[in-house]
Amino acid sequence: MPSLHHVDYRGHRVAYEVHGEGPRVLVFTHGLLLDAALNRAIAERLARAGHRVVLPELLGHGRSDKPRHAYEHRLDFYAEQVVTILDDLG
Repeated sequence: MPSLHHVDYRGHRVAYEVHGEGPRVLVFTHGLLLDAALNRAIAERLARAGHRVVLPELLGHGRSDKPRHAYEHRLDFYAEQVVTILDDLG
């Protein structure tokens, strides 16, 4: 069963799921207008194989905050969120 977590990024809550407890961490991101559901089936399968899989729901998507002001949809903007999530995991 996956666990749902939230981390603060620039004053907004970013959600992410963690599947499994293995030593290896795999991160699967979604595309624009999608969420963690896109990768949930493969995450569950990899978790059963002994991996820990992280499924971020990037800002503006899924269960993450949807800020009223616009952000530039740039790769570094999303990459910073993934790094923040990985820092939260330790």
